[in-house]
Amino acid sequence: NARLGLGYGIRYYDSKQNAYDANRTYFTSGYYDFIEHRISPSLSFYLNPGKTSLLSLWWDTAVTKYSSRKAQNIEGNYGDNNLSQLSNSFGVWLKYPVYKQLSLRAQASYLMSSSNTKYERVYRYNYDVVNYFLGFGWEM
Repeated sequence: NARLGLGYGIRYYDSKQNAYDANRTYFTSGYYDFIEHRISPSLSFYLNPGKTSLLSLWWDTAVTKYSSRKAQNIEGNYGDNNLSQLSNSFGVWLKYPVYKQLSLRAQASYLMSSSNTKYERVYRYNYDVVNYFLGFGWEM
């Protein structure tokens, strides 16, 4: 009893906030304006015939493109291309019954984010993150 899932999302953000880089005397109108496309396939299946233990595997990828913000080289100089960011995350989720409505829950995920900007003195655009969770759930 496997279930395939596929999600798609689009976000458009139109900000009235601008930015000024005083060190480089560089003005950016609509600094936070972006469009993001996200796709999220998943696979879930029960581990036992009673359908009480569930294992889910998922992947999420997103491409964010800023409409006004320029990418910067490692020294912080602005280039001609707009900033873009790619993030990919993979994860696993487990639900295992312990007693009646009580179940053990476990989750782990790994996220990789990369960008065409290399200047990271103020904000990191290129990074990896690992998250994990272990706990209990009570279903009413």
